[in-house]
Amino acid sequence: MTGYILVDAADRICLNPAGGPLWPAVSGALFQVRIDAAHWAARLPTEHPDSVEPRALFDTEFGFLVSQAVALVRHREAFAFDPLTGEEMTWSADNTRAFGSGGREFFPRIDPAVIGLIEHAEEPRLLVGRNVRRDYFSLIAGYIAPGETMEQAFEREVWEETGRRVSDISYVASQPWPTSSSLMFGVQAKTADDAAVGTCDGELAEIRWITLDDIQGKTLPLAPLGSLAHRMIQKWAQKHDQPE
Repeated sequence: MTGYILVDAADRICLNPAGGPLWPAVSGALFQVRIDAAHWAARLPTEHPDSVEPRALFDTEFGFLVSQAVALVRHREAFAFDPLTGEEMTWSADNTRAFGSGGREFFPRIDPAVIGLIEHAEEPRLLVGRNVRRDYFSLIAGYIAPGETMEQAFEREVWEETGRRVSDISYVASQPWPTSSSLMFGVQAKTADDAAVGTCDGELAEIRWITLDDIQGKTLPLAPLGSLAHRMIQKWAQKHDQPE
C-alpha cells in the first residue's frame, strides 16, 4: 500500500488522525518525491496544525522514512538552478534526481558534523553546554571543516566552545539530521580540564558539568528525545547507574 509522508512548510511532519505519519493520499502539495517503491514524500505549502518535529519520530518504526522525506523535499527545493551555470535544473519523473547543464547529476547534499560525550577524566561527570539559540543543554557539537578528520574537528570544536582539551576520542554512533542536511557522528572523549584553560568563542551561553543525579532527577533541560545527544546521555546514565 502506498503511503505519503507530508512535510509542512516548517519542515514538520503532519500526523494523520490516528497519530501516525503515513497518509493514504495527498492533495494540494507543491510537489512529491519518491522515497521507495511504496512511499512518497510531499511538500505542503503551509504549516499544518497537527504536526511534530521530525526527531519525534526518529526512534520509531517510521524514522528512516521521515529522515528520507525531509532530506528529499529539501533537496528538491535547494537545487532549482545549476550552481555552475545558473541554468534551471531539470528533474527525473519521481523528483529524486536533479540534472544540470550537460546532464550533470546533483545528489542531495550531506554536511558531516560531530557531536561528543565528554567525561571528566577522574570523576563520573559529563560536560554539556547550552547554545545561545536553545533553551536546553546538549553535548558539544560542530561541523567538520574541509581537510579535517572527525577527531580533529571534535578537538577543535571543544577547544573553541569550552576552552578544554580532550583525549581518547572514539566513535560511538551516527544519526542523519535531515533538517540541516547533516550526518551526525557521535563520539566519546575525556578531559582533565575541570575549568576552561582557553578562551571560549561565545557560541555557548552556558557550560556546566552534570552528574548522574542531574540526569535522573531532571534538574535541567537536556537534549530532547529522538536526538543522538539524548541517546548518548541516557546510555551513559544507564552505565553509571549499575550497582557495583
